[in-house]
Amino acid sequence: REYFAISDDLGAAYAGPRSPRFEEGLRRPPGYPAFVAAVRAVSGGGTPPVVLAQIAVSLLTIVLAWTLARRLFGSRAALITAWIMAVDPVHISSAGHIMSETLFSPFLLGGTILLHRAQADRDRSAAVGSGACWGIAAMIRPIALYLPLILIPLLLLRHRRNVRLGCVSASLFLFGFSPIVGSWILRNTLTTGTPLFSTLQNGSLLYYKAAGAVAAEEGTHYKEVQGVLRKELVRRIGPSPSPAERNRESAVLAWEVLRGHPRGWILSSAKGAYVMIRTPGHLDLLKLFFGRYDPPDQ
Repeated sequence: REYFAISDDLGAAYAGPRSPRFEEGLRRPPGYPAFVAAVRAVSGGGTPPVVLAQIAVSLLTIVLAWTLARRLFGSRAALITAWIMAVDPVHISSAGHIMSETLFSPFLLGGTILLHRAQADRDRSAAVGSGACWGIAAMIRPIALYLPLILIPLLLLRHRRNVRLGCVSASLFLFGFSPIVGSWILRNTLTTGTPLFSTLQNGSLLYYKAAGAVAAEEGTHYKEVQGVLRKELVRRIGPSPSPAERNRESAVLAWEVLRGHPRGWILSSAKGAYVMIRTPGHLDLLKLFFGRYDPPDQ
C-alpha cells in the first residue's frame, strides 16, 4: 500500500522535507517505488500490470540463478537450481505481491555473477559493475547496504597472499557501490541534518524486534508491547520530533529493550526466522490446499 502511495507522486516523497510524504520517502528508498511508478505510467495504472512486470522479473531471476550456479558448480547444478526456483512456492508467490524482494533479487544475483567474473577473470569493469548492482539493490531494499561489511573482508582474506590485489578488488567494488548509496545518504543528510540511509531499519528494530523480544519473554502480545514502546518514545522525544530525532531515539530505545530481554530476543528471532521462510509463498500454498490458514500470534 505504501509503495503504491509513493509511486502515485514520487516528488511528494523525495522532493524535500516540506513534501507531504517526506517521511515515507525516508523509510523507502526510491528503487522499488520508481519501478512501480514506471510500470504504472506505461500501463495506465493498476496492480495487474505491476504483477505482470514482476513475473517477468522473477523469470529473469531464475535465469540469473542458473547462470551463477553454472559458473560455480557446472551445468547439472545449474539445471537443478533453476528447477527448484521454478517450482518454489515462495518464488512463485512473491511475484504476485507488491514487495520489493522480487526486484531486489536480480540485482543481487547480477552483482554476484559480476563479482565472480571479476575474481575469476581479473575483470576490473565487472568488479565496478558488481558494486553498482549491489548499490542499486540497496536502493531497493536497504538491507543490501550492509553486505559490503561481509564482502570486503572476504575479498581481502581471499587475496591475503597478494594484499595489493585484494585492496584493488575491494576498491573497484566500492567504486561502483559507494556513489549510489553515498548520494542517497548525502541527500538524507542535507534534508534531515543526520547521516542516514533509511529510517525503516530502526523503526522495525523497535516495533518488531524489540517488541517481539518483550512479548516472547513476558508472555504478552507484541501489539500491546508496541503501544508501550510508542508511548515511551513519545515521552523521550515529544509528540512532534524531526524524522532524524525519531530515527535516532528509536535505535537507542530498541537496543535498551533488547539488552534487557536477551532470552526473549533469542526466542523471537527463532520464531521470526521460521515465519520468514514460511511466508508469503508457503502461506499461499496452504491456502490453496486448505482454504484458509491463520498464523499464530506473533
